[in-house]
Amino acid sequence: MKHPYLEMINNREPIIFDGALGTEIQKFEPSKKDFGGYDGCNEYLNITRPDLIETIHCKYLEAGAHVIETNTFGASRPKLEEFGLGDRALEINKAAAAVARGAINKCGGTKNRFVCGSIGPTGFLPSSNDKELSTVTFEKLADIFQEQAQGLLEGGADLLLIETSQDLLEVRAAIYGIRRLERLTNQKIPLQVQITMDAGGHMLLGSDIYAFLGAVQAMGADIAGLNCSTGPDEMAPWIDKLLEKSTLPVSMLPNAGLPCNIDGKAVYKMESAEFADKVLPFVAQKGVSVVGGCCGTSPDHIRALAQALENVKAARRQKRSCFLSTSISGIDLEQASRPIIIGERLNTQGSKKTKEHVLNRNFDELYQIAKEQIDHKSSLVDICVAANELDVSEAQTMGDVVKFLSDRIAVPFCIDTTEPAVLEAALYKSPGSVLINSINLEHGGEKARKILRLAADFGCPVIALTIDDAGMAATAQRKLEVASALRKLACDEFGLPEHFLYIDPLVFTLATGEVHMAGAANESLKALRMIKKSFPNVRTAMGVSNVSFGLKPKARRILNNLMLHHAVLAGLDAAIYNPLHIDDVNKYDSKIRELGEDLLLDRKRDALQRFVEFFENETVSAVSEIKKTTSVQSTLLSSPQERLRGAVLNRDKRGLTETIRELLKTTAATDILNTILLPAMSEVGEKMADGEMILPFVLQAAEVMKEAVSILEPHLKEAGSAAKGKIVIATVYGDVHDIGKNLVASILRNQGFEVVDLGKQVAIGTIVEAVKREKPDAVGLSALLVTTSRQMAECVKEFSRLGINVPVIIGGAAVNKEFASRITRLDNGSDYASGVYYARDAFDTSKILNSVSSSKR
Repeated sequence: MKHPYLEMINNREPIIFDGALGTEIQKFEPSKKDFGGYDGCNEYLNITRPDLIETIHCKYLEAGAHVIETNTFGASRPKLEEFGLGDRALEINKAAAAVARGAINKCGGTKNRFVCGSIGPTGFLPSSNDKELSTVTFEKLADIFQEQAQGLLEGGADLLLIETSQDLLEVRAAIYGIRRLERLTNQKIPLQVQITMDAGGHMLLGSDIYAFLGAVQAMGADIAGLNCSTGPDEMAPWIDKLLEKSTLPVSMLPNAGLPCNIDGKAVYKMESAEFADKVLPFVAQKGVSVVGGCCGTSPDHIRALAQALENVKAARRQKRSCFLSTSISGIDLEQASRPIIIGERLNTQGSKKTKEHVLNRNFDELYQIAKEQIDHKSSLVDICVAANELDVSEAQTMGDVVKFLSDRIAVPFCIDTTEPAVLEAALYKSPGSVLINSINLEHGGEKARKILRLAADFGCPVIALTIDDAGMAATAQRKLEVASALRKLACDEFGLPEHFLYIDPLVFTLATGEVHMAGAANESLKALRMIKKSFPNVRTAMGVSNVSFGLKPKARRILNNLMLHHAVLAGLDAAIYNPLHIDDVNKYDSKIRELGEDLLLDRKRDALQRFVEFFENETVSAVSEIKKTTSVQSTLLSSPQERLRGAVLNRDKRGLTETIRELLKTTAATDILNTILLPAMSEVGEKMADGEMILPFVLQAAEVMKEAVSILEPHLKEAGSAAKGKIVIATVYGDVHDIGKNLVASILRNQGFEVVDLGKQVAIGTIVEAVKREKPDAVGLSALLVTTSRQMAECVKEFSRLGINVPVIIGGAAVNKEFASRITRLDNGSDYASGVYYARDAFDTSKILNSVSSSKR
């Protein structure tokens, strides 16, 4: 039987979640005694004040909520460790679910009411290539989330919610850990996954809706949606996109508009009636299945929503898709134009250049090869790193390459390996689903089963080769027989949807001259037609260029394109191919095309000989219609100034040392820094502010900047201008959110500033001691919560009282320019002498730092 929660969704009954919990807790003004010595840890109130939490739950149930979330948003082991409570994670989560269950028993009435176990982010950013932000493994995260889920389920949770997520690899680790727990306990729990996006439609690390769907849709989520960050209006375009593209039911839990910081208090001005009016059409007209509220919403908002949705059915919607993604974006293979081109050049077994770069761990060059294929319309990029000469294991190398590329390119990966350990390493590093290349039925399908287990767990489609213990299927009939066995294994035994299976009927080279192989291409084309007819929902793939292996390059290009053309006509869905060599065969010289098709379609006995002789005898002009490709190197900018600026803007470290050495012959190091590098980073900041550059690209540009500064550093020291300025930064006391602060610190360091990072939950006394010890040019204070932003004002007052004269830069979601102006004014009516500045991001901070540090010199 279906779970009652999912049954309600199936019946198009709108499900209503509760609203904000944290702000409701604040209304009770819990004392230090209530917190049991763990001041500010709301989750510990499940132990010390279960009555308070139960009261809030009951208010939401009485308002009409079907679902109440447990008070466990920050109850994962690493978040609780910030209060010294990590070892009590299981206990606290179990207690929280029991409190919520008690509230339903007490106030839930006789209708369906559900306890939802809330699972928030850990604070890690595992998708990031910044080492300071991603200090956790996939396996560790999966363990963390499995532990939290276990406590919630033991306490009585009916479903689980991964919410307010900012990193897709963390989301996938959470899903993996939860589904692993289900298998261990032999139960199936509905799983809802919600991310948070800014008004521009991006998560913190730049991921868009397509990346989100590629990460969660096939991996085991039952519902996908958005919560927090914005109100209904700002969230609307991205909910619309989810409704358009997702096969899953969609949830929508916005804030009550955007907050205002008024005297250290978060004020959400959207009233309950307006909130309900804005959410209602998403259910009734567009088909959102689950609604509720996040920050700023109260029992009044939920009551208005429940009244508005009384007797309303969610609109119907239906969609079939197969999303793959990286950290940045994704693609729906079902909607992609045919043939889907899988770029084949990042393959150590097919490219000497790629093998050389993999062995030398020159990942910047690998990125350029990937980028060139994407620029030529590759929809996916095939990655194979197998090589006997590797210094480290193939699995580690694959994981390293996937991690490096995942926040640099927007098209998904096709992981090219038959080794389960290598595939697993890639999946542990990939923020989205990948296409797996490949499985076969050798050794009774032993390896295939291991790979299919991973495919099912991680929501990945699979290329399946028509090979079994009898060898590679050569005839169309044998190819169909093996294809049937592969479909049975993948779809019946492991539950993959049929459209997740890509059958490769194999292509053999026509260059051997062996009589029995002359019809090989024809057999493959015939097999394509038979497979599409027998299994219309199964997809097909092909390594097309195998058909010409052993021929000269010009002959290969002609034959490959003709094979691709005829394979698409036969029903080919995806081709592993070099996108730089795709031609329009209709523009080929008729003689070339006739010779090629004679060989391909086995129309003449001497077809191979005639085809080979043509390319040996004819001049280049005979194939003048073949497109010429342009080398990446030819696009390099001419002047060293432009090359250095371009290196920062394009996040390209290649040739950096040579470019700077060339510049140093005519330009002082300080001028290179001040007239080229710093303006380039300012451009990066402007692009980020305008939404033209996402955060991972900004961090990569900052890495280039860091390397450039390190090359210049000896010359800057000679000129007496190595130090750019020093800043002490901290997240204020009571606030455990430090992701934004860490990002700012990373970018500032990469621009050459000295950063003294005091961490999070930093008391004012600790900040004062650091200022006296470090004598910085400025102090940076961060706060995510409006309540903790008051600490900023107190810090400014304490500096003034002690006679400390240092500029204060404030930032974070809870503050703005007006707030900075207000806390500049002291209680005696005077202004803080050194000034309080608001910085929107790291680039604003950099400008302020440059200004205040230069004024001291």
